[in-house]
Amino acid sequence: MRHQVPVFYLFHFVYMEPQIALIQAHNSGPDELPSAESGENEVRIRSPDRTHLRVRPRIFMLRQEQGTIRETPMNLSFTATWRRRIAGAFLTWLVPFVCAVPFYGPAGLVIDQQLFKSIMIVIGSITAAILIIWCFRPVEKNFTHEAIVTGFVWLIANWVLDLIVLVGLLGMALPDYAGQIGLRYLVIPAMVIAAGVVADEGVKRGSEKNL
Repeated sequence: MRHQVPVFYLFHFVYMEPQIALIQAHNSGPDELPSAESGENEVRIRSPDRTHLRVRPRIFMLRQEQGTIRETPMNLSFTATWRRRIAGAFLTWLVPFVCAVPFYGPAGLVIDQQLFKSIMIVIGSITAAILIIWCFRPVEKNFTHEAIVTGFVWLIANWVLDLIVLVGLLGMALPDYAGQIGLRYLVIPAMVIAAGVVADEGVKRGSEKNL
């Protein structure tokens, strides 16, 4: 594919939907920037010299080499497993947080602190168990590997969201958060990885029986 387009590096990202496009050009003057028109099935890039470049909605990089434009595919696919993994990371934090709100009043907790902790542990465990089942439905193999990635993504997401909300916005002291809440999140990767190991063992036993 050869097109005379007066830019040295042109990156075109199509993210989630074909009509969403971001064009960024480097080493070009203000009059040399290409324009883009997004359609349902393709994105059309027009340069100042009237050269048109039609591309299908996908992620790629265009690089100029010796006066010509060359297309280099970029493997940045957002799979169903990763979509569920990211959604699950947010929901493992959101559901317990929303459930905890009714137990707080202007003066703080309205029930016994130990009872509140027990309720939150039960809610968090049930939420994680449901999300583990939902997240792993698209997975067909390498369950342990997928579980390790999922477990640590969920762990880091919960820590980050808590640091933003509880420590940053609500002013909870960092040592108190680490000892009272943050340490408990280590249960999340333990549960997810255990589920992945059990799934792999089940697949292995099923394969051995079929031999």
